[in-house]
Amino acid sequence: MTCQPILTAFEKRWREIRRAKTKRLAVAGPEGTVLRTFEDVESEALHFQAAFVRLPERSVVSLDLGNHPSWPALVLAALRTQRILCPLDPSTTETTKHQIETLCGAAARVKARDSEPLVWDSLPHAPVRWPDPIPDFLKISSGTGNGRLRIIRFTSEQLLADCDHICETMGIGSRDLHYGIIPFSHSYGFSSIITPLLWHGVPFVAAQDRLPHAIAAGIHATGATVLP
Repeated sequence: MTCQPILTAFEKRWREIRRAKTKRLAVAGPEGTVLRTFEDVESEALHFQAAFVRLPERSVVSLDLGNHPSWPALVLAALRTQRILCPLDPSTTETTKHQIETLCGAAARVKARDSEPLVWDSLPHAPVRWPDPIPDFLKISSGTGNGRLRIIRFTSEQLLADCDHICETMGIGSRDLHYGIIPFSHSYGFSSIITPLLWHGVPFVAAQDRLPHAIAAGIHATGATVLP
């Protein structure tokens, strides 16, 4: 399946999810507050699209966001405008973040902490000429053996297939609520929290406090059914 048909299928699925769950919870806070409805995610994505199209085509944009509630809208906007996202682990040193951005030719960094407004910083790096298939998303690996940073390319088809595999294997559906304490920037965090919302309509809690008592309190307050 080529990139365009999978993106068309993705938009169709997302449109069906929005129609069914327009005003319903998409992203919650750990106290049970509604941070985003599905309608809010769509509106926010349309806003972000305007920022993405100001960047050159197929630009890489790094995300330094922690578990921010704007993740789904940013992913949706990037897929629509064919900009390539590269998540950064917030615990990574600034030196390593710059190394990653240089390696992938990032044109901008989007950063924020907690639920603060996003800040878009332009970056001076030269763009990378990607061999086919051109990626839609990048994941970072520290490598094995020599410990050198490696960038792993993913297409939209691969991202959604990974999401399907997780949801089908674990029996997760749109009536579930993920408790999102695992970092969204990590490979499994992204595939088990962000894409299930956009592809299967599974809402999530955007949590930051990883202390055991805080996680227990958040699950109790939100009624979350899945803890990735």
